[in-house]
Amino acid sequence: MTTGDRIRTARKARKLTQAQLGQLLQPPQTRQAVHDLEKGRYEPSANTIRGLCAALGVSCDWLLGITA
Repeated sequence: MTTGDRIRTARKARKLTQAQLGQLLQPPQTRQAVHDLEKGRYEPSANTIRGLCAALGVSCDWLLGITA
């Protein structure tokens, strides 16, 4: 499972749209930016990873695929 797959899985588990997730990040991201992350078009920065983990309620290790 890729980082993008994990973002999508966690987002759907929290019942968030891509736009809603984007608004939870600091600075806020567009729906398209979240879509691009989920598709693996670019790797998120360390700050974005921390924001995603906080918004999605997952550990950074899980999000990055370091642990199961």
